[in-house]
Amino acid sequence: MNKFNTVFQKNRTVVDLPEIVFYQEGPVINSRHFHPNGVKLLNIVNLQCGEIILNNTDKYISEEEAYGRYNNFLVDEGDLIIARSGTEVENLEKKMGFIKKEHLPLCLNTNTIRFKSLDESILDIKYFKYFLESNYFKKQLQRLITTDSVQIIFNTSCLKEVKVLLPEINIQKRVVILLDHSEKLINKRKSQIEALDQLTKSVFFDLFGDPAITKEKYNKITLIEACENKDDIRCGPLGTQLQAIKFTKSGIPLWRNRHLNKNFQEPIDEFIPIEKAQKLKPFNLLSGDLVMSRKGVVGKCAIYPDDFPEGIMHSDLLRIRLNKKIVNPTYLMFQFKFSRDIEQQLLQISSGTILQGLNVNKLKEISILIPPKDLQNEFEKLINKIHAQKDILHTSLNELTNNYNSLIQMVLKEELIIERNI
Repeated sequence: MNKFNTVFQKNRTVVDLPEIVFYQEGPVINSRHFHPNGVKLLNIVNLQCGEIILNNTDKYISEEEAYGRYNNFLVDEGDLIIARSGTEVENLEKKMGFIKKEHLPLCLNTNTIRFKSLDESILDIKYFKYFLESNYFKKQLQRLITTDSVQIIFNTSCLKEVKVLLPEINIQKRVVILLDHSEKLINKRKSQIEALDQLTKSVFFDLFGDPAITKEKYNKITLIEACENKDDIRCGPLGTQLQAIKFTKSGIPLWRNRHLNKNFQEPIDEFIPIEKAQKLKPFNLLSGDLVMSRKGVVGKCAIYPDDFPEGIMHSDLLRIRLNKKIVNPTYLMFQFKFSRDIEQQLLQISSGTILQGLNVNKLKEISILIPPKDLQNEFEKLINKIHAQKDILHTSLNELTNNYNSLIQMVLKEELIIERNI
């Protein structure tokens, strides 16, 4: 097993970025030059979480144009690509990646920049990639950007002023070994979590089948019939009702769309005074409530956790309080997630894949499938076991990610030499 110790580098070197790397911004290619096939154009949407994914776009230019007027913009294996727009400085690492052999041929496009080491005996391009993830670089970039926008928009002229911390090449390579190892552990945890997500889907279909195909197998009722009274399905209070409230540091928590998107795991930072919350009682959230976004992706919902105190939902949320003698909330949550039939019903009562103020009265009348209750409960027990494993993996992933980020800052802020002992 490898062990890594760190000692301070005594001779630090700071160089201007243009001295050690070649960089090139992609050209602006007018849509009239697009072609049904030929050489693919690299777009910022192809940069996904540190990887280059090409199957999500279909823009090409002809081979004649690619190897003619745009020949200088054809990328090479090993080129480092970053986005010059469409992300935040703090998340820049999600919008970069290396060109692989299987990506070629490929042409730079607008809003992308490529980097090459001018001398591989002086700069390891993988070290440079980690440098771009450091606060040392990000603080410089933030200072050089001329826009006040949250998302970055910069051109290559900014890069002329960037300073790079450059240890000796052997130290760079040791840094890369250490950070590559850390990155591989992170990717392994992510793959394990994705595998458990797939297992959840498999368990659902194994127990209940595809709801779009087996819908005649089970009883069908309207969503409101799965509740005890007509007010169990309702949206959050009007925005004006919340605007009149002065939030405090304690009281009844106010839950927003961002909390739903993270399954209520994001810390709460807004509380409603208890006396004010009493007037908003009809909009409360209780353990076991199914909570859905009114303006999010179709079917996006989460269960309000059992160990949470009573809360109040924001205007962008709606609540489904189920009669648990009829339907298990965990089962219904995943029916919303996996059922193509429900997806189609939601699309019919909304304006598209993004819900725009979903009509609660129409939601009450959508049809859901009700398998035997013991089968629903069996599904919940299996899901709880899977989620317990996911919780362990998520905790590990957070620790690995924090360690990875700390290592980058330590190495590139303190100029640490990484000594590798076998």
